[in-house]
Order: sequence, then C-alpha cells, then structure tokens
Amino acid sequence: MSETLTVADHYRRHPGYSRFEQEHRGGGGYGLTFIRSKQTAHDFTDPEVDELVVTLSLRSNMPFRWQIGDGWSDEHRFATGSMNVCPVATSIEYDCGGDHDVLLVACPRRKLEGLLDEYGQHTLEVLAPLHSQTVVHDGDVSSAILTMWRQSERNGDASAMMIDGLWQVIVARFLSRASVEVDVQGQSLTPKQIEQLEAFLTERLHDPINTNDLAQALQMQPAHLSVSIRRTAGLTPHQYVLSRRIARAQELLAAGAMPLAEIAYACGFASQSHMTDVFREKLGVTPGRYRKEVRG
Repeated sequence: MSETLTVADHYRRHPGYSRFEQEHRGGGGYGLTFIRSKQTAHDFTDPEVDELVVTLSLRSNMPFRWQIGDGWSDEHRFATGSMNVCPVATSIEYDCGGDHDVLLVACPRRKLEGLLDEYGQHTLEVLAPLHSQTVVHDGDVSSAILTMWRQSERNGDASAMMIDGLWQVIVARFLSRASVEVDVQGQSLTPKQIEQLEAFLTERLHDPINTNDLAQALQMQPAHLSVSIRRTAGLTPHQYVLSRRIARAQELLAAGAMPLAEIAYACGFASQSHMTDVFREKLGVTPGRYRKEVRG
C-alpha cells in the first residue's frame, strides 16, 4: 500500500519548505497536526493531501494569491490574523510575496467527515464556499487556533479534551460562515475595494471609525457596505474594524518592544486595558503574553 502524504511530510521533505524554521506538534482525538513555520517569499506548489488545512498568519503583511484548480485568484493582502482554508485532496499553487510567520492546523479527512456526519452534515461540500475565499478573517477561529497551539505543548487528557472542543468550535464556525456565504444576498467587495478599505483603515486606524466612515471611503451606501462586508468577511463593519485593530496590534507586538500603551493608541483602542480586554476575549491571551509567544 502506498504511503499517504500529509502536509507535515511535505513540509519536512520539500526542498524549499525544509529550509524554513518550523515546529511540529500534534494533539487531541481528531488527529490534528500543528505546524508553525517562518517563511520568506516563495511560489511553491503543494500536492494533494488527505487533510483539511487551515493556515493562520501570526505575522505578515504581503501580497498573496493562490490557484486551487480554477485559475489564479486575484491578489489579496495576507496580513497578520488572516487565514485561508485549503480544501482536501487539492493541489495548490501559492504566490507569497513577503516574509511571513504562519501556523497551520491539519485535520485528516476521515476525522473531519466523521465529525460532520455526527452533526448531520454528510459531505465536505458544505465547506466549499470558504475555499472560494482567498483570505478569511475570523477572530473566533484565530483565538481557537492560538489556544490549541498553546495546549498542544502540554500533555494529558485535559489538554486533549481542550483541543478537541476547540476544533469542534472551529468547524462549527466554518459551517456558520459557509452558510452566510450562501444565504447573504448582494455583492462581495472587489479586490480593489478591499485594497481601498485596507488603505483607509491603515491611515485612520488610530481614530474612531464607524460604518458611515467606511461607506464614505468606498463611496457606497452604509446598508450596501454592511452587506458587502458580511458577504466578504462574515463580519459586521464594527467587527471588521476591530479585527484590523487586533491584527495591527499583533504586528506591532511581534515587530519589537514598542510600549503596550503606544500600541493601544496606534491601533485605536481606548486604552491599554481596553486592548488587553479585547485580546483576552478574542484571542484568549494578553498582549504581553502574545508578544512573548510570537517572538519566542
């Protein structure tokens, strides 16, 4: 019987990936594999693996596109906190335009199908709408992945149970987001509009920002903008802005020793304590602890 290739095998054997600094872990009853990898710009092709792979950016701000069998995607900005959800048994071409530090979570197909079947979702096709998105933003999933990574460093039944529970949370969130993609009427933001929105937020992130401000920046009606952002990111405008504040704070925390109070101000939080509360709620970790983990 031929060997079944896993994403962990590929990372260890590929002449490009194998040169990158990487750490492999596992945990829980779903057979999850975790890989943290610090990478430079590259354009590799990953082979088919019998796993669903979720890639979370711990630190990046680069142009990114991929090809999963239906032509190259438009170029998007893959920033800290961004994710992509890679379909099972699909060869993927990547074009990553800068340095990045990523955390991968891989779940074997049979384990994922068993979980979906247990709750009445019988095929992986229910997740197809997520694969059509080049970049995904979801604070709940990011928080769960970071917590699983921390738990994977420990041994024991409690950590395994925590990882399993969080993976169920992630799959449930993906199902919810996939349903939003199908049900919400209206147009997604175009790559150009996303670029305009990100440029506006980069310039104004330290200020209070509301839906009307975003709509004015894109010359759209507020109600139309709300639908388009939800269609694009599965978030309300307020949640989208908050996700960018968190992502920018993550970048600054990872980049150096800038004081926490200054980071909070630069990212538009009311205070350092406000930023700490948001990090605890959304990422399950304080800003100081996040800095130690990412820079460690």
